[in-house]
Amino acid sequence: MRYDARIDVWAMAAVLFELSEGSVLFHADSNERLLARIAGICGPVPRWMIDQGRLSEQMFRGDVLFEARPPEDGDVERVSVLYPRPCTLEMRVRRSNDAGFVAFLRQLLVVDMHERPTAKEALQLDWLHTPAATAD
Repeated sequence: MRYDARIDVWAMAAVLFELSEGSVLFHADSNERLLARIAGICGPVPRWMIDQGRLSEQMFRGDVLFEARPPEDGDVERVSVLYPRPCTLEMRVRRSNDAGFVAFLRQLLVVDMHERPTAKEALQLDWLHTPAATAD
């Protein structure tokens, strides 16, 4: 898909998670599994994004995400349907008991890029203006 500067807002949220937790938020070994992980934590990929995605036909049948593995040693191609494992951001953020931080990350990790805040809008979000977030 085409993207704009809001992808940097997404990336910032992923980096903040990694700094907080010491682990990767969306660990996956393929693009298909990455999308399944994102869908499990942040919600499904909007239909319009699937429709406009350049590689969508390689990963989706309708709204169903799948992963095709190439044949090995004369075997047939293997196709796996990927069901996003439901996992909330709260379940992933274990080291911080700051609900405002989790809410802040959730606002930055909106899958639909048109609904995700711009960097300028993100700077106005509540968590950045709470005493705990701004303490020296």
